[in-house]
Amino acid sequence: MARRRISRKDILKAADHVGPEDGIDPRLERSGGSRRPNRKALQLADQVMQTLAGVLAGECDDEVMRDLMVLAVEPAPTGGRLLVTLALAPSSPPHPLEVIQERLGRHAEQLRAEVAAAIHRRKMPDLAFQVRLLPRS
Repeated sequence: MARRRISRKDILKAADHVGPEDGIDPRLERSGGSRRPNRKALQLADQVMQTLAGVLAGECDDEVMRDLMVLAVEPAPTGGRLLVTLALAPSSPPHPLEVIQERLGRHAEQLRAEVAAAIHRRKMPDLAFQVRLLPRS
């Protein structure tokens, strides 16, 4: 005996309240949801995070840059860009946000070159920096 396929119309008739996702197969990707990055993109983000942490901690000659710590590196959905989230280390003296952003702009290409030298890829994604101010105790 062949199974009867349930139609969307039958499902919608049985519903008390019809929502935008009613009748959609849950196995299918919904248009509003964000996709999880693939394993290789996450692996690259982790390598970039470790490399930037090392560069900022020891190899950078700017004292404001040395006071920054890497909180997270997130790949963009397209894979051509990485969002690097930075914050001032808790033990560092406070610096104005404008000064930090100006120094990041000045050293962005140097940081990208250091990361490109440390990891082996045909094309290095662009780095976008975001500074988060953490509450000081």
